[in-house]
Amino acid sequence: MSRLFVAVDLPPEWKAALSAVAARAGACGGRPTLPQNLHLTVFFLGETDPAAVPVLIRVLGAGLSPLAAFPLSFSRVHPKADRMLWAAFADSPDWRRLCGAARLAAAPFAATPGPREQAAHVTLARFKRGGARLTPLAFTPPGPGLAVTAVDLMRSELSPAGPAYFLEHRVTLAGERAT
Repeated sequence: MSRLFVAVDLPPEWKAALSAVAARAGACGGRPTLPQNLHLTVFFLGETDPAAVPVLIRVLGAGLSPLAAFPLSFSRVHPKADRMLWAAFADSPDWRRLCGAARLAAAPFAATPGPREQAAHVTLARFKRGGARLTPLAFTPPGPGLAVTAVDLMRSELSPAGPAYFLEHRVTLAGERAT
């Protein structure tokens, strides 16, 4: 079985800026997300039969490629449920449309479908229960917004050293609305 999820990759300047915030959280007792693992989760499929991946790729392409590229506005860095530190993006009809289309396409392949509404966020660090008290952190984004121009089908391999993510397939979104 393959552990799969649909995600938006971050450009290098966003990964660098958010990695610096994750490192600050690590200095406070959190386990920072590795720079290469920073992403926005669109839909989590979980354990999926590898034989189904070629069909999943076709279905995702058909369902997502007609959607227009779009910008996401950064909101804030804040604690989530006292166990995670998130870089959150503003709610967007385009983001909800993307998540809904991904869910519609991928849910038949998912072991346990994820939440109906997926907040646009990047998990920067995780903390143990009862660990350090999390507070919002200052962060200056590297640009006015994040351009969402493609969506990736990713495979996750878990190990004691942490997860490693591998690109299975990229779907380019249509249009030029992203800024």
